[in-house]
Amino acid sequence: MDKKEFLTPRERTLRAFNFERGDRVAANMGVPEQYAARFEEKYGPDYAGRFNHHVMAGCMPVLAWPTAPGIWVDDDGIDKVWWYTEPLFKDYDEAAKLELPDPRNPHVFDNLYKSLKEEPDNAKALCVWGPFTHLHNMRLMDNIYTDIYDDPDGMHRIIKRIMDIQNDMIRQAVELPFDVIYYMDDIAASRSLLMSRDTICEFILDYFEEGAAITKKAGKKLAFHSDGNVTDILDDLYRIGFDAINPMQPQFNDFGDFMRKFDGKMIVLGGIDNTEIVPLGTPEEIRAHVEDVFGTLGKNGGLIMATHQIRNVTSFENWEALLGAIYDCWY
Repeated sequence: MDKKEFLTPRERTLRAFNFERGDRVAANMGVPEQYAARFEEKYGPDYAGRFNHHVMAGCMPVLAWPTAPGIWVDDDGIDKVWWYTEPLFKDYDEAAKLELPDPRNPHVFDNLYKSLKEEPDNAKALCVWGPFTHLHNMRLMDNIYTDIYDDPDGMHRIIKRIMDIQNDMIRQAVELPFDVIYYMDDIAASRSLLMSRDTICEFILDYFEEGAAITKKAGKKLAFHSDGNVTDILDDLYRIGFDAINPMQPQFNDFGDFMRKFDGKMIVLGGIDNTEIVPLGTPEEIRAHVEDVFGTLGKNGGLIMATHQIRNVTSFENWEALLGAIYDCWY
């Protein structure tokens, strides 16, 4: 028999951020569209109440950032990938002339109002792309790594312009019904950071400090996303004021070490293996994985189970095992 839930998704989210146990574990994932009909056929029209664990809606601001030209590549007929073909600007003198978006345009928070209407019980997160992502979209990755040495001052100039816009947006956002300001910048690979810690602090993390201070002063929560092994920047994230790290991929990060250092300080918004166990494991292995994550990271309440994109090869049975096992994680 199912247990009775007494918290809304937003309440469950905020309890997790505050290291408070709720009714069951907070989780931010749901039934994939391609399997919705099978879940409904097997579990009835009310299946979403059990299997959709979508506690937080990520709201992208409506800002038209300039990006480099590119093409869509579809090699396997399943996953289209956007491939940049050339940089948007040749140097940082040219970059200084770029027209960047206006954070005061009247539509910047349209996605928030849409989410408030469609998902009134969910927590709301404003998604903020970091400077590394914006530079990749404009200058391309291979150029960024040489620009750090060839023209660091030029890079700082365009980054400051980008983050001034982001900070202006955050000043507005903290007055609106957002619960979380959610910075996103992929700066790590499977073994280590993509650059030295000092370089990442100088060109990326240090630029989060102003927005973080605005967020914390307003009493909002602060989360950060990067795939890969983020161990070497966790202290910096905590120093800046981040409350949550996503996705903390279990194959690259030591959960035991994280809990010894950050239990009660920073929560995990993630923890689920999206590359091996969930897409390729057995249902029994998936259930054991979920139980282990819950027992390790969620015992004191500081966990929102989530992951990044789960591979399309994942079967219905594996999705069923994953979402069912998450539902069974009650406090």
